[in-house]
Amino acid sequence: GWQEYMDLRREEVKDSAAEEVREKLVATAAEDKEEAAEAVGREVARRVEQAKRTVGRMLHIQVAGAFDGFYDQVQASKERKEVARKVISRMLNGQLAGAFDLFFDGVSLHRQQRESAQSIIAKWKAPAMRSGFEGWQEYMDLRREEVKDSAAEEVREKLVATAAEDKEEAAEAVGREVARRVEQAKR
Repeated sequence: GWQEYMDLRREEVKDSAAEEVREKLVATAAEDKEEAAEAVGREVARRVEQAKRTVGRMLHIQVAGAFDGFYDQVQASKERKEVARKVISRMLNGQLAGAFDLFFDGVSLHRQQRESAQSIIAKWKAPAMRSGFEGWQEYMDLRREEVKDSAAEEVREKLVATAAEDKEEAAEAVGREVARRVEQAKR
């Protein structure tokens, strides 16, 4: 009996221990499975979030690149417009300057023609005035010649007088130098 009872009891303990171990293994496996599922879920969520951030960065880079391209195009367009404005302004300034030159030449020609016509009309109207003016011009020309001749004569006389004075001074200086050297020779 006793041996059978102990064998039986051992079998029961062994079975109950095996059942406990199996239950613990099943519980541990379930917990490990839940933990693994949670870990997988967390990893999936982390990777999805990382993918969203990466896609967001890529979109941001593309938007920034597109904006930079747009900005460059706007700047280039502004520069082209400014160059065109300058070229047109230069052309218009050149045309305006040409038009003004033509206007000025026309006004000058008109003034010359008017003055010429007035002088012709004045000659026709006043021949006595014309002859008087011409006589006065001749007198002034003669007078100028006389003044010029008298001034030239005065200058010539002054030059002759100055030359004579310079000659006298030079002769006196030579005399003084001769006297000084004679004195030196006597010593």
